Amino acid sequence: MNLSSLIWKPRLGYAKKMLKSFFFVREFSKFSSIYKSYHAESRKVKILIIAGNYSKIKPN
Repeated sequence: MNLSSLIWKPRLGYAKKMLKSFFFVREFSKFSSIYKSYHAESRKVKILIIAGNYSKIKPN
């Protein structure tokens, strides 16, 4: 066992961990942005439905 492999093995594990956490963070932020846009869209749809019902009830 030479010295360079002894130094590099823990660093490789560390790099892999960093890479995994980076990908996780990226995927999570992508998911949260999708969720936020979906939430905003559903809120718009709810408002439209409420407005539509209100215009039906309201006498012209």
